[in-house]
Amino acid sequence: NFDQSASSGTFKTGTGAVTLNGDTTVATGKNFTVTSGTTSLTGTTNINTTGSATTTIGNASATNAITGTTTVLGATNINTTGTSTTTIGSATAGAVSITSNAASSFTTNTGALTLTSAAAATWGTNAGLLTLQGAGGTTVTSTAGTTSSNTIISTGNASAGASGNIVIDTGTATTTAGTVSIGTTNASGVT
Repeated sequence: NFDQSASSGTFKTGTGAVTLNGDTTVATGKNFTVTSGTTSLTGTTNINTTGSATTTIGNASATNAITGTTTVLGATNINTTGTSTTTIGSATAGAVSITSNAASSFTTNTGALTLTSAAAATWGTNAGLLTLQGAGGTTVTSTAGTTSSNTIISTGNASAGASGNIVIDTGTATTTAGTVSIGTTNASGVT
C-alpha cells in the first residue's frame, strides 16, 4: 500500500500513460483539472446526479458534444452565455424528447423560432386552451407548390354530446372594428 495522506507535498508522474485500475475519489473541496487534450468518459457516466452544486460543461467558445442516452437532472442551463450554435440531436440520431413537470417555454430574444417536422405532426394540449398569437399577425397556411394541400379548421368529434362551435371574429376596437373576409382574394367559391 502507498499512503501519502499525512503529507501536504505534491506527487507528479512522468509523461507516459497512467492507469488507475481501482475506484478513484477526489476529496471534497479539491479539483480534477484537464488543461488540454481530450477527455473520454465511456460507459455509464454520472455527473453531479445527487449533489446540489452547479455543473458547467463547456464555455462561451467551446464546441461540446454529448452523445448516447443522456439524463440531465436539476436546474439545467445549456449555452446560456456562449454565442455558438446549440444542437440537440442530429440527422442520424433517434428521437429527442423534452419533458417537464411544470409550465415551460421556448423563447428567442432575437431572431425567429422555427419548428419543422419531416412528417405529419400534432401540436396540442392535454388540457386547457391552445393559443396561437403573433405580434405581427398570425398566418395558417399550407406549403406552396405545383399544387397545395387543404387547410382545415374543425372541432373534434363529440362521442357523447354536442360538438364545439367555431368562432371567427375580430377583437374589440376603440374606433372601427376590423372586418371578417372569407374568399375575397383568390377563392373560386365559398360554400
